[in-house]
Amino acid sequence: MLKLIFVSLRTNLFHMEIFPVISSILSADHIGLLVANKYGLAGDVSCTLLKTGINHSDLVVHITSKFVFRLYSLNWRSDLEINEEIRLIISLKKQAFLFLSL
Repeated sequence: MLKLIFVSLRTNLFHMEIFPVISSILSADHIGLLVANKYGLAGDVSCTLLKTGINHSDLVVHITSKFVFRLYSLNWRSDLEINEEIRLIISLKKQAFLFLSL
């Protein structure tokens, strides 16, 4: 099962995490460490960059779960726009589950 993680770095501009940077792309290894730390994931966690662009998506794999970590560029989209994207993804996930359950 694939889970989604949405994190807004806008919530605390005065205390941002520091990441090693390669061509303006955050280190996938360090994103994996951040996700493991923030969400209490014990054991092996790996992270792979899926897509770059204005916003980046990374696949985070834990022992029994997979997550998509989405990093939004600062001030590119409003909180309302991001929340609507999350609402749409959750709705699509529920519809897919209902479809698969038939």
